[in-house]
Amino acid sequence: TSCEITTEKRTSIPEIALGHDLTVTNERSTKKPSTKKAVTFSVSVLMQLAISEGDVQEMTRLVAQYGERIVDEREPSGLFPIMRAVFEDQLQSLQFLIDA
Repeated sequence: TSCEITTEKRTSIPEIALGHDLTVTNERSTKKPSTKKAVTFSVSVLMQLAISEGDVQEMTRLVAQYGERIVDEREPSGLFPIMRAVFEDQLQSLQFLIDA
């Protein structure tokens, strides 16, 4: 069984999460046309991903778009963003969160 997932443009996971369509094609099913599905994530999950990757540019964009409240918002796991930065050993992310 083979399943191929492609996007309309090459992009990072956070960009996909912000509403870009994914095209899902199943090679076994030749009778049905391709199905498009959208994948979305909460802002706290996007922030969690940016913190884990040390992506200060993405963190800056998220704070600019959604406000500073997301710096103090718990993740679905219950952790605060600053705790995530410490656990992931992301010093740049930690410094960004302290300064925010």
